[in-house]
Amino acid sequence: MKRRSDPAPHRSWLDRRLAAGLLGAWGSYQVVAGLYFIFSRPSFLPEDLRASATTLEAVRGAAPGIEGWLQLVFAVMGGQMAAGGVLVMSGAFGLAQGRRPKRVELCAYIAAGFLSVVLMSGVNFALVSDFRWFLVAPAFLWLSAIIILGRGALGNASRVASVLVRPNQGMPHE
Repeated sequence: MKRRSDPAPHRSWLDRRLAAGLLGAWGSYQVVAGLYFIFSRPSFLPEDLRASATTLEAVRGAAPGIEGWLQLVFAVMGGQMAAGGVLVMSGAFGLAQGRRPKRVELCAYIAAGFLSVVLMSGVNFALVSDFRWFLVAPAFLWLSAIIILGRGALGNASRVASVLVRPNQGMPHE
């Protein structure tokens, strides 16, 4: 039986599969969180009232229509969360099929993660939210996937750079 001299192609395939699983989990989280905001999130959580040092009755008395308005705001926000999750899951599906991510896709995942789960997690820590430790989990899923995908991209970049520095040696075959 012939042994492979370069385990890198197999490793990159495994890395893409692992990254796809992590991105799929992040995307699934986004969809579930979005559906929660659309269908189940109350207008005011107990921590909202604690942070504003008021009661629900006082809020209802001062702004009688605020709860209905917030339900519409949360529905729109939840729809955006779920839509982003669907897009992340579709990209993860492509990676799981063995497709190599393009540089623009990696940049999109980085931007989407910073604008969604990293921002959400950071704000919830700043607010000392009751849910802050739960909400940091999707940020770790995202970061892990980015590290794995980035490691693969940097590996390819270093091979290209080595050819540019020593052009007479050529690119190794994959």
